[in-house]
Formats: sequence, C-alpha cells, structure tokens
Amino acid sequence: MAGRLKLTAAVICILLSVILADSGTPNIKTFHFSNVLELGMRESVQCTVISGDPPYEFTWFKDGRPLVDLRDVSVRKSDDFMSTLVITKVNADSNGNYTCRVSNSAGYDEKSAVLSVKESGVPKINPFHFSGELDVGMRASVQCAVIYGDPPFEFSWSKDGHKLMDARGVSVRTFDDFTSTLVISKVDADSNGNYSCKAANSKGFDEKAALLLVKDEGIPKIGPFHFHGDLVVGMRTSVLCAVIFGDPPFEFSWSKDGHKLSEVRSISVKNIDDFTSNLAISKVDADSNGNYTCRASNSKGFDEKSALLSVKELGAPKVNPFNFFGELDVGMRASVHCAVIYGDIPFEFMWLKDGQPLADSRGISFRKTDEYTSNLVISKVDADSNGNYTCRVTNSKGSDERSAVLSVKGPGEPKIKSFHFSNELELGMRESVHCNVLYGDTPFEFAWFKDGQSLMEARGISVRKTDDYNSNLVILKVDADSNGNYTCRASNSKGFDEKSAMLSVKDSGEPKIKAFHFSNDLELGMRESVQCTVKSGDPPFEFSWYKDGLTLVDMRDISVHKTDNFMSTLVISKVNSDSNGNYTCRVSNKVGFDEKSAILSVKGEWLHACVFEIVQQNLVLCLVKYRNSF
Repeated sequence: MAGRLKLTAAVICILLSVILADSGTPNIKTFHFSNVLELGMRESVQCTVISGDPPYEFTWFKDGRPLVDLRDVSVRKSDDFMSTLVITKVNADSNGNYTCRVSNSAGYDEKSAVLSVKESGVPKINPFHFSGELDVGMRASVQCAVIYGDPPFEFSWSKDGHKLMDARGVSVRTFDDFTSTLVISKVDADSNGNYSCKAANSKGFDEKAALLLVKDEGIPKIGPFHFHGDLVVGMRTSVLCAVIFGDPPFEFSWSKDGHKLSEVRSISVKNIDDFTSNLAISKVDADSNGNYTCRASNSKGFDEKSALLSVKELGAPKVNPFNFFGELDVGMRASVHCAVIYGDIPFEFMWLKDGQPLADSRGISFRKTDEYTSNLVISKVDADSNGNYTCRVTNSKGSDERSAVLSVKGPGEPKIKSFHFSNELELGMRESVHCNVLYGDTPFEFAWFKDGQSLMEARGISVRKTDDYNSNLVILKVDADSNGNYTCRASNSKGFDEKSAMLSVKDSGEPKIKAFHFSNDLELGMRESVQCTVKSGDPPFEFSWYKDGLTLVDMRDISVHKTDNFMSTLVISKVNSDSNGNYTCRVSNKVGFDEKSAILSVKGEWLHACVFEIVQQNLVLCLVKYRNSF
C-alpha cells in the first residue's frame, strides 16, 4: 500500500510539474474560413491567443511557407493577443492551408484552416518550366497539368503565338483527362522560343507559357539590364547592353516603345567594345518614360532585351512624413515640422485639423521658416488639442499632404481612433471597420449610428465588441441601402467620443444626393447652413447651387464651400427676407447627375398690423412691413 502511495504521489508531482512548466505556453483559439467563398469576395480570420504569457510573436504560413503581404493579402496585429489575416479579393491562388503560429519565451502553438474558393469551373493550369538551358541534341519535355476545373478539357500548344503542330522530333501526348505533355526529342537552334499550353472547357480557358533556350555559341545572348528605380526629373541615367555569348561581329540597335531610337540632344548611344553598347540620357524628363529595347544581331541570329524607364515627376511637391512626440500630458508643448523634400517652388502651406482649416489662435501658431518648411506649434496642449493634424502643400504643378495624430493624456474620457471604409466597394462585397478607443478609463459602452439613427443588427449587419477597447461593424454584402454616414460612439463615466465615416458603394456610377432641409425656426439675422452630400456614385463630382431655378453666386452673406470630394456646404451668414426661396443642389459626374431641393422660409417680425386701403374699385392693397427690411 505504501508503494502505491509513493508511486501515485510521484505521478501527481510529475503531472503538476509538466502543467506548471507549460502554463506560459500560448494557446490559440481555433479559426475557420467561410464555407461559401466565391471569387472576388473579401475574407478575414482572427488568430487569437486565449492563454499564455505575453509578449507573443505572430507568424502566418500558407501551405507551409511564410506568408508575405501582397496586393490583396495583409496581416494586421490588432492588439497584443490578436493577429488578423485579411484577403481583400479571394481568387484561385487564394486556395490553400493557412497556419497561424504564436510563440513566446515558453514555447509556441499553431492552428490551421483550409481556404477553398468556389470555382466557376474554368480550368486552372499549373505553371511549368523547361529544364534550364539545354544543349543542342538534348531531349526536352514539359507537362501541362490542369489542377482544377470541370472536364472535359481541350488542350492546344503554340510556339511564339503560332499553333504548334506535330512534326519530326516534336510530339504532343495526352495521358489522361487532366494532362498533356509536349516532347521535343532533339532540341536545336530552331527550338528556341516561348511555348504555351491552353486548356479550355465549356466554362472558359487558362494558359501558361515557358521559355525554351538552347545553348548555341553562334547566336548572340544579351544579359538583362535595368534602369535605376528612383529617377527624378533632371537626373542622368545609363544602361549597358552586353552580349554574354555568341559569335562577333554584332550589330546593336536601340528602340523605344517599338520605334527606332534616334540620338537627340540628351540621348546618346555608343559601342564601348565589340560586345557592349551603352545608352545614356543626360537629363531625364517626362518624355523619357518608356520601354527601351536593345537588339544585338549577327550572321547566326539575334537577341533582344528590354527595360522600363519611369521618371518621378519633380514638379509636384512631396512632403516628408512627420509625427507628434508620443502621448503628451495636458500643459505640455507640442510641435511638428512639415518639410517639402522635393518639388518646384514657390509652395503654399495649409494646416488642417480633422479635415478643417486651422487658423492662428491663442496657443496655436504656424510659421514658414523657409521656402520648404512650415512649423506648427501648440504652446500648451489640452483635451481640445486631440485630433488629426494635416499639412497640405500646393504649387503650380499639384499638391501633397501628410497627417499625424496628436494624442493628449486626458482625465479619463474616451478617445476614438479615426476609421474609414474602403473606397473600392462594389455591390455584394463584404466590409468591416473597427472602432478603437485609443485611451480612457474602462469600461466603455459602444453604440453605432447610421445617418444619425441608431444602427440595429439586421440580416447582413452585425456589431461585435471584440475586447474592452474595440467594437467591430461588419456588413456581409453591401448594397445601395448600405450607403450612408456611420458613427461609432464610445462612452464611459467621464464622457464620450465619436467618430464617423462615409460608406459609398459603387453602382451605376451616377451620383445620389442625400436629402437636406433648412431649419423651420429661422428668424431675421440668424445664420443658416446646409450640406449637399453625395451618398453614392463615381467621383469626381461637380457641385452647382440654384435658387428658384437661377444659378446661385457668392454674395456678401452667401457662400458655397466644397468641404471634401463628396460634400458641398451652403452658408448664409445672415438670413433676411431676400433669403426666402427654393434652393437646389445639383451634383454631376461623367455618368449623370442628381439634384435635391429645400425651401428656406424666414419668420418675419411685424411692425404694424396689416392695413387694407381701398385704392380704387375692385383693388385691395395689403401693406406688410418687416423690421430690418429696408
């Protein structure tokens, strides 16, 4: 009995030591991709650590290989415990096994999920390649394999754009419904070329190509060349076209965009030696952009290589990014420098805060220190200083702008980070935004609104609080009804903050205006303004205002401001009796137009009662007088 107790105690001790030793290892929550993904849809998954000791390092893999950010694939670390993988538009290449690995000092954990895109049935060919450079007389073969799609398939081969026929030494064989093989029994100089395989079915087709290159000491072979990638107007550039093998003598010729290149004042071509030709451009400009080709030929044949030259325009200004220094306490001094790193002088500097022009005021100043720099200084920051500050620089050639967020440590009120919807939303796409509290005292209560009305969860719309600081709005499939201004409000016991973003779905492209209204309680001398807001359509838009059918022009008390690309504001600084009327906003683009109208009615103030005077038979005059009407 004593022996059993000792053994049991030892086992418990070992298990306890294992549990304690492993308590810090991260543990990931299982994630899954949607089962109904179709081509062009958006997809995202979250890799969430549910236990373990931070800090963590997140790594994503696809089919066992590290996943890198691409045009449609991005990885974002939402917070210390979560990493989000986002694919903006899934396609056939998105299929695969995705793995999230989380590691810390104690160990690691990983979870995987398979992403499968519903195919339309169109065939997809696996890329193929010939085996390196082949010597004359060697055998060459490639396999054209359909990796998915609906059979039956029809295979066809071509060389350099011409249909390839079975000939002596060249054969095409179909092994099964999904595979066709091209075999060249003995390659020679005539075998050189670009070979394409096309697989077609009733749904469509796909094709892949591979270059076959046969070593032949007689035909010239040019080494690749490239222009410098950061050329700006006025810089010098040159490239060398070098023959790496072949029988001299060689004849070199240069072309640009398919046309023979002639020597002009800034362009020169020189043969350095029997094997090398040099192209030099002394000063590049906008006209220098293009595809440059070097051809080297001899009695045996020719070869050519091309390179693209792209010049960065110097005329428009380029602003260097800037940032405020960390989080600032109330009362501290803050300053940033807006510096133009290139562009044509003179420049005009403008500062904005949260999209609105910033004016010199008590405690806020901006100074142009030289032709290329403007400084913004806030002598003592406070809660009102929080916001997104933008420096906009313009010249005769264009404009550029950079922004930075200033965050002041407040007394506990929440502060929300700005969010934005995608500018490329189309009908049926999925969209989501995150409402993130940057600082403030927890707990927070989140509320969402659309066009000022409380947003309720409905079919296709969901709101989720992902953690104490974040709320996520998801629209599964956007449509015309999704257009609008969405607001997130975060509140706590100390106060609240809210941020808004406009969602605009691309449909027919014609602009659609949101209805606007004037106040019903306007009196003489009051100020009034209305916004004409485009809720959908393809920019750019042209805004026009009318009153009683006539074009409205800026006057002493009337002005029109284009707030941004989607909004125009009509402002009447002091309404009077002449302000009464029907105001119309018309928005047009290259596709069409839309317009909305509203009646402005000013309440008058009587000086006298209405007096009726009999002037002549059957004629009655009602004389109405208003204060301030003369």
